[in-house]
Amino acid sequence: MALGVTDQVRNILKSYYHDKVEQVLLRESPILPALKTMRVEGKEFKFVTPYDGSGAVSANFNKAKALAAETVRNAEFTVTPGKIFAPYSMNADEVQASLSKKGAYMKVAGEKLFTSTYGLRRVLAAAFYGNGYGVVGKMPSSVSITTSGTKVTFTDSAIPASLALNSIVRMKSDYTTPDASTNTDAAKIIAIDDSSVTFAAVASAIAVTSATYLQFDGSVNSDGTPRLPVGLDGWLPVDRTGLSNSFFGVNRSVAPDRLAGILVDDSALSAATNTKLATIQKAFMRARNHGLSNENAIIVVNPFDFAKLSDEMELRNRLVAPVSSAGQKEATFGFNKLKAAASTNFAERIFDDPRLHEGMFYILDLDVVQLWSFTNNGFIDNGIQNNEPGKVDVETYSDNEGYANDSSKLIIDDYINVQPGSGSDDGPDVLITLFFTGAFVVTAPGNCAVGIFPNS
Repeated sequence: MALGVTDQVRNILKSYYHDKVEQVLLRESPILPALKTMRVEGKEFKFVTPYDGSGAVSANFNKAKALAAETVRNAEFTVTPGKIFAPYSMNADEVQASLSKKGAYMKVAGEKLFTSTYGLRRVLAAAFYGNGYGVVGKMPSSVSITTSGTKVTFTDSAIPASLALNSIVRMKSDYTTPDASTNTDAAKIIAIDDSSVTFAAVASAIAVTSATYLQFDGSVNSDGTPRLPVGLDGWLPVDRTGLSNSFFGVNRSVAPDRLAGILVDDSALSAATNTKLATIQKAFMRARNHGLSNENAIIVVNPFDFAKLSDEMELRNRLVAPVSSAGQKEATFGFNKLKAAASTNFAERIFDDPRLHEGMFYILDLDVVQLWSFTNNGFIDNGIQNNEPGKVDVETYSDNEGYANDSSKLIIDDYINVQPGSGSDDGPDVLITLFFTGAFVVTAPGNCAVGIFPNS
């Protein structure tokens, strides 16, 4: 309703502007800030994992001696890093028009630095669950993506959560195929509404099916190798058919559970008679037998699976002892409550990550799941600690110059590049690029597990 004043009085009234800028971006991954990080150098990352003990043991010396040369089984992983870039441009007008609160809610340079940093974390968080090829998921059904826009509704909430407006994605039947130079597989995201995403084909209509992969643009090299850091779908794969293929120089088929992690696939079981909790218990106890540390173990699920898992834990209180605290909702559950052989509890920390696919979970030993990088990795701090609610306050960037006034330099703060832009009719500009070069590593895959919930 308009104020009840005359036009002459209205002319002397001012508009009121609320100073604080609130962001409503999706909750970020709680896992990234929980990972151990390490700065590295060199052309590649190497580490060794002994995966079997001596077989030269017998009550008969001569029989043991015959195998004396077969006492060591080591796997050496040679990890190559992946890359992510998040550039933004600034011109002189944008800088000068937002020098203070008198001209803008916040400095334009500061906001661009904030959103680019958020985007860098978003893609890195999605890559954490991927295989290096930027696969976000599969299309839900057969449909034609038109150039004017086609709305698609996903049943897996992790897919829309990993996407961004105005970004380009690729739609392919084989995700190892390089991006089409003619953009016949490219689509632009023009709208996101909860579980629905509207795609507009870039060149011409794209026919997709439920077997079509949805993939970040620019994620495949010309030789078909991945460009992003290889994540958990590579280190702890659900699909075990290719374990004999070299994975960072290792044939994992000789000891899959030790070199590719524990797999518990209960997807063929009925959810009506089998619980998510039971599947997690099986995976946890198997990983525990391989050396999983309770103290540093976390269970990672999608938020919607976490809600269902919470219901199961409430119903099965003979296996679950809820513990309330001011910090977060925790649950301590384990066979020790049944006086069974296990001497310690299951993991006490459950993380719900919106970018993990629904229907699956990971049990991770944070001692062995790490982020190694050439570049500064401090940007992964997203304001979330120990799965608490939280987000980065955009106001912390309010007075940030966004590196717009920095002189051209190859590397600033070990992860930022500044160089002159191409300019426009409105004047010169500068191109600022945030970049990450590094890799996720799982130095003891057998300490970790991946699982598929019943009827998923």
